[in-house]
Amino acid sequence: MRGWPKGKSRKEVVGYAAAHYRMGSANTHVCARCGEQAQEWAYKGGCPNELTQTVRKWELKYSLDPGFYEPLCSSCHITQDHSRGVSWYAAKLTEDQVRALRAEYAAGGISQAKLALKYGVSPPAVQRIVTGRTYKNVQ
Repeated sequence: MRGWPKGKSRKEVVGYAAAHYRMGSANTHVCARCGEQAQEWAYKGGCPNELTQTVRKWELKYSLDPGFYEPLCSSCHITQDHSRGVSWYAAKLTEDQVRALRAEYAAGGISQAKLALKYGVSPPAVQRIVTGRTYKNVQ
C-alpha cells in the first residue's frame, strides 16, 4: 500500500479525481459565471477541511464537501484558475517569490529578461507579473 497515509485503508482515501467524480456530471447544470452549459466542477476553495494531492509537480487542492464546488463551463474554469495565480495548481512561483520579483523590478537596475532567468519563468510571464495581469491576489 505504498503512498497511502499511515493508518488509512484504501477505502478511506479519496483522491482529487475521485472527489470530483463523486460530484456527478456537471453537464446537467449551467455555468455559475456565464449561464452557458457547464462541463466541469470547479473547487471554489475555502473549505476548512481542504485536502491536497501532489500530482507530478502540482499540488491540487480539493474538498470532499460538495458545497465548495460550482459548475463551470471550460472557458470560465480556465479563467478562474488563471486569475488565482498562486492558488492555481500549476503556478510556478510562490507568493514570496512574486513579491520579491516585483520589488526587484520596481527598484530598477534589472531587466525582465534577467528576472525571468533568475526565477525560472519566461520573460512574458515576468511582464504579466510586474504589470499585475497575473498573480492579482498577491500584494
